[in-house]
Amino acid sequence: MAHPARWKSGLKTFLLPTLIAWTVGMRLKAVLRPEDAPWATSDGPNPVHVLVFGSGPAVGRGVLSHSLALPGQLSWQLARATRRGVRLALTADPSFTAKTAAASLTELPLHTYDAIVLTWGAHDAMALTGAGEWRTSLAEMVGALIRGSQPMAEIIVTGIPSLSSLPAFDSALGAIAARHAVVLNDVSQELCAGICRVTFVSLEDRQASGDWRHRSPATYRMWAQSITAHLALATPGAQQLPPQSAYIVGK
Repeated sequence: MAHPARWKSGLKTFLLPTLIAWTVGMRLKAVLRPEDAPWATSDGPNPVHVLVFGSGPAVGRGVLSHSLALPGQLSWQLARATRRGVRLALTADPSFTAKTAAASLTELPLHTYDAIVLTWGAHDAMALTGAGEWRTSLAEMVGALIRGSQPMAEIIVTGIPSLSSLPAFDSALGAIAARHAVVLNDVSQELCAGICRVTFVSLEDRQASGDWRHRSPATYRMWAQSITAHLALATPGAQQLPPQSAYIVGK
């Protein structure tokens, strides 16, 4: 007969993540998401080519158009900050994890992009992916990006935004995932700090209380500002702009 302690450990390892994924997943099915083409452009000379890849913020839950989600907001703000055009491509899947995303990433023409933005982690937070496994998978992913991209391409790894403020995670099980996201973010930040041309960007979340949407255009705009602040510094011709001077999309 299995020892009670081992039985409880097995229950936590295998059953708890399944319960979290089922509980949160059922709620997320009702959340609207963009239905238009997965790209965004902003007119201007000498366009900056950007890839946004991942899950979470890249998926755009809460709005019906990518123009209001992260691709559109980032395209407009980066064009404003750099005085250049922007051609942004999006590859997003809500089921991506640090492990499963690698196969899809290698199929993309990474060498054609000036900047690559990685956004994922919520699924791993729900799965309670161990810190060591997360670090290994992220290190492999970043290594593949460095090898496949241009020598001067900037790589942004975003943090997992706060999950505790979202209705889908408003449960005891959702709270466990939200706490685990903080652990994974700490690992990501530490890893990125030691790698040249890779930057960790924390995504703050000031979702208005009572907002019926999963994420609002204002939230995506704020995230785009954070990412633009780092990308613009590495882009020739960029100018320093205060946040309030950035284009407002979907206010």
